[in-house]
Amino acid sequence: MSGGQYRYRTASGTVFTFNGFDESIPEVNRGRVVAQADPSGNQTVYSFNADGSIARVTSLLAGQTTPVEIQDYVSLPATDPNAGKVGRIDVRRGDSTLVRSVSYAYYDGTSAFGTLGDLAGITVRDAAGTLLDAQAYRYTAGSQVLATFDTDAVRRATAAGIDLATATNTSVAPFATNVYGYDAQGRVVRRDVQGAGCSSCTGGIGTFTYAYATNPLAPAGSLDAWATKTTETRPDGTQRIVYSNARTQPMLEVIRTTDGGVTRKRTGIILDECKAKDRHNP
Repeated sequence: MSGGQYRYRTASGTVFTFNGFDESIPEVNRGRVVAQADPSGNQTVYSFNADGSIARVTSLLAGQTTPVEIQDYVSLPATDPNAGKVGRIDVRRGDSTLVRSVSYAYYDGTSAFGTLGDLAGITVRDAAGTLLDAQAYRYTAGSQVLATFDTDAVRRATAAGIDLATATNTSVAPFATNVYGYDAQGRVVRRDVQGAGCSSCTGGIGTFTYAYATNPLAPAGSLDAWATKTTETRPDGTQRIVYSNARTQPMLEVIRTTDGGVTRKRTGIILDECKAKDRHNP
């Protein structure tokens, strides 16, 4: 312990510094990590507001006191429906010169495309305010990701006169980077990916489907017998089949091509086919 703070050094040489528990420190910030140094001495220093929210992240090279980079976090005000969430991150050089700003928008509970608190979009602008990057998101009623839009997708939709804030899901789907479908258990069963399919027959959208199965012969809690099987069928018909144990750790990956070819790749976890053999060939 030094100066009321605690330090912990890992076996690899990384040093974490934690706040102490003095009453002068806001209760919510007591015991929190406030700095991290890699084995070479390069530091990342974290500062927090009185309410516990992150205020600043400062990066310094070993032996230097002038920062290389500063990230200032601005939280949404109490009057905002998403009060307390990060609204903007300003990235600055060590001399405090603004380099870029990353803004975050959230659904406010009045939209059909996301519930209160769901991330609606991210925009990145340089110091002059020029747009560098933009992303948008839509969700199901249960806050599962329904569609994502990267910068190119946002630009395509805008050029076509599509308002991503109000247009229907059917209208925006052809422009989305990814569109997801779920089963009753909340598992992804379909993913439509922009640019992964036939440009002349599916508009460039490739469809991935997912099927799930469990092993009725697997001993409860066993780590060396497969418990679940996930089959991904790709746009070209190729299948990727992953067998995982009770802890969902992958044990075996099988690639099955449309011409009948099969490639098996074992992971570091041993698949005990004697204890729990698949009733069908992988």
